[in-house]
Amino acid sequence: MRVGIIGGGPAGSFFALYALKYTRLAGRDLSLTIYEYKDFAQRGPVGCNMCAGLIPAHVVRQLDELDLVLPAGLLLGRIGHYALHTSAGAIDARPPDASAEVISVYRSAGPCAGPRADLFSFDQFLLDQAVARGPFYAAHASRESGATGRLRSRAPTDMSATT
Repeated sequence: MRVGIIGGGPAGSFFALYALKYTRLAGRDLSLTIYEYKDFAQRGPVGCNMCAGLIPAHVVRQLDELDLVLPAGLLLGRIGHYALHTSAGAIDARPPDASAEVISVYRSAGPCAGPRADLFSFDQFLLDQAVARGPFYAAHASRESGATGRLRSRAPTDMSATT
């Protein structure tokens, strides 16, 4: 079976990881292609999908289901509440469950002018994990032209076995 996934952010990468896991459990062959125009390894807006880097702690704990271990440096911190700043003003957001935790991560490799060079991207970590579990082809698609080029890949061992 061949599957194309549009977007290599967390949703696309999680889909790829779960699809690979469950097709293997079912004894099926799967060839995946993820199309993504961002390079999550870049610092600042170039590598960021401009979404908040907030993850519920229970999601981090569920990564065990995929045999994923987040590197310690990937988690920036645990927060009890946060504010969403919009053109309409700021909204204070607190988890409805006081015992619930929220984890903070960078979606790209950190801010443009940050002093630390050791930061890395949650999105890139997930995409790398999916690619490493192949068979896989990840394509970098240009947002403007729609053209594609190789981002990183792990080619299927036997394409003739896919349907």
